[in-house]
Amino acid sequence: MRQQDQKNTPFSSACNIQRPAAGEAHIYSLTVPDNLENILPAEDELTQLLLPEELQRYNRYLVQKKKTEFFLTRKFLKGLFTVMLDKSCRQLELKPDATGKPHLLVDSQPAPLSFNLSHTTGLISCIISECKTVGLDIERLAAARDDLVERFFHPHEISAYRQLSQTHKAERFCTLWTLKEAYLKAVSQGLYTALDSFWFSLTDTRGAGKAEIHLAEPQEEASSAHFQFFLHRPTDSHVLAAAVNMPQSVHISRHHFLLSHNLSFIPATA
Repeated sequence: MRQQDQKNTPFSSACNIQRPAAGEAHIYSLTVPDNLENILPAEDELTQLLLPEELQRYNRYLVQKKKTEFFLTRKFLKGLFTVMLDKSCRQLELKPDATGKPHLLVDSQPAPLSFNLSHTTGLISCIISECKTVGLDIERLAAARDDLVERFFHPHEISAYRQLSQTHKAERFCTLWTLKEAYLKAVSQGLYTALDSFWFSLTDTRGAGKAEIHLAEPQEEASSAHFQFFLHRPTDSHVLAAAVNMPQSVHISRHHFLLSHNLSFIPATA
């Protein structure tokens, strides 16, 4: 691995980025300002970071907030991979497969690491692992949506949800929603799978915990047997869920960064 310094990566040397080993999955989160429209990336950094197709996509966005969001997600993800794989940003390409799920290419060849990315207001997060099937979703806590729960969730989830106090319903809704999104992103199904065709039982309903998936069709249960799910609260305002399809127990590590004034990344203080 090359020495981690500001010439080669947007991460400060204090970040100590490590490549995940076999049996590991690393979750990285970046807190960003809500007012991304006030951040204007420099032209030279755009051309250094983005490949021509990515630059075209950046320029197609009509709203500056979306442009900056795209720029920061690419900078965050590529910055991690430049350290882990000892490559430059120009050697890294994020290319969607037939289902639209992005994969990493290094010098036009499939990378030895897989990832999944999610972003919402105030936060960008990703999971990186040698495991080929990973998914991640984050949501910002908002008011409970009883209508969506009743319409889309499995009866077991609805029953448990109805028993909660109003103050706990918002977190339960976001927790289940992120778990479902993380699973669907991992298996590249998206909107092709009904949200009530599987359900989750939670081992810890608050903070960092785990969940177990159950499929409505018993004959399909084997397809999810090796999936492991992890819950995390990277901030007081966000819920994160990760899905990893691995037969052995997965070691999860979590890392949180802040955006500095010069658009580099620094470790979040405990």
